[in-house]
Amino acid sequence: MTRKLLIGFNWLAAGVLSIVLLLAALMPTDFFNKEDWAKPVILIVTALGFLLILNAIKKACQNISARTYRYWLYGIAGLILIAQVWVAVHFIDATRADVYFVRNQAIALAQGSHRWTYYFKVYPI
Repeated sequence: MTRKLLIGFNWLAAGVLSIVLLLAALMPTDFFNKEDWAKPVILIVTALGFLLILNAIKKACQNISARTYRYWLYGIAGLILIAQVWVAVHFIDATRADVYFVRNQAIALAQGSHRWTYYFKVYPI
């Protein structure tokens, strides 16, 4: 019973993600007043590539021993932990990000290591 419920849930999740992918691919966004039709193609190809990689990982995990699987699991958990710590240390929240960037640009301009023309290319007209 639990297995059938899990399979049904997996199919539901796959269906919802497929619909989201289809909507994202068929509705390009306006960014700087121009539509980007290359983005949906890249999105679909990336999603298909990701699914192929997941399938290959699943097949590889079926062929390795439990001990090796456990070591890989510890390694992946360690990488996730390192990434989380790095993000926590280097994170700049969105409310400060623009001010932080402008401050760094102003310091670079004052020290003469930056040009004004590059500074004004940051913000589109």
